[in-house]
Amino acid sequence: MKKIIAVLCAILIMLSFSGCAKKYEAAPQITEGEFPFVFEYELNGQRFLIEDTVVCRFEGYDLSNPFPFIPYSRTWFASLKSGEEEKRMIIEFDENTESALISGRVNIESRVHLFYGSGGYYLGDPEDADRGPKIRYTEKYQTGPKESTVTGTDLNYEQLEELFGIKVIRFEFSSPIENTFE
Repeated sequence: MKKIIAVLCAILIMLSFSGCAKKYEAAPQITEGEFPFVFEYELNGQRFLIEDTVVCRFEGYDLSNPFPFIPYSRTWFASLKSGEEEKRMIIEFDENTESALISGRVNIESRVHLFYGSGGYYLGDPEDADRGPKIRYTEKYQTGPKESTVTGTDLNYEQLEELFGIKVIRFEFSSPIENTFE
């Protein structure tokens, strides 16, 4: 058993020191862009309109992965051009409010918010293809004396209206670009 472990350790050490052991995911040809959107909804008989632009750019690579055989992944930045990130909040519930999804669970924090999409989604990264715009319900709840858990659930239009009384009028977001990764 000790010989097997010694051989595996030797292989890992050789891989980590070889020039081809640690690679970067391919870099994007297009590294930045702006993507306008319109989101309009009704809540408690009042209409709300959010018009803005998602500003995206390639940030480089996540160098925190210690494994020599797993490539460094691309990292992306996204923000609203207006700088008004609070626009994303649709409903923020009081502390210690019962979960809208799990009966009997009390949340430390909970909110319904607009996720406008990741930078990688808009700039055509196939690794981020599922990180486009959506409405999310996020809950933070106690799981132990000093521990808590945060969960997020994507909501469809029917759930928004049924659970929270939110009626979506317009949900128009720019499509992601086609990008080349070299």
